[in-house]
Amino acid sequence: MVKQALLTAILMTAPISALVATQVAVPATAAEQEPSAAAIRFVVGFSDEHLADLLGNVAGRSEIVAALYQRHGDAVADAFNTAIGSAVLKHRAAWQRNLGVAWTPLLTDDELNSRTLTGAESPHLDKYLSLRTTAGETMQQLSSAILDEALAEVIQQVVAEFPPSE
Repeated sequence: MVKQALLTAILMTAPISALVATQVAVPATAAEQEPSAAAIRFVVGFSDEHLADLLGNVAGRSEIVAALYQRHGDAVADAFNTAIGSAVLKHRAAWQRNLGVAWTPLLTDDELNSRTLTGAESPHLDKYLSLRTTAGETMQQLSSAILDEALAEVIQQVVAEFPPSE
């Protein structure tokens, strides 16, 4: 049963990122844009946690994880955390670039620098909060392939450590 769930997850035709949310249209030019230096400085502070949380949330809801956890206990959770950490390191640069691209047209360099330096004390906090959904939609469009690849790597790494029984 676990083996069948694994095969279904690996071979399914819909990308894993489709489980996160629906796709939104982003102008073709968004993928070609370069993020501002201020946007990169801004996203560096939270990009690793952002990607790790997404990977953990989606992988944590999978039947494979549930079955492996039920069979092997906390060792599987530890293996998933290790695999997520590896995936974050591997995909960090592309993830940060895309987050930067998502935020560059939404906030000025001064606003981004203010958020980077003062966080919740920034006078631009309300504007930032009002634009998170827009940035998230752009990020989803730009990064669904990264998320798909990272999720596949996480699951493959853990399954290799805890092969499903027949």
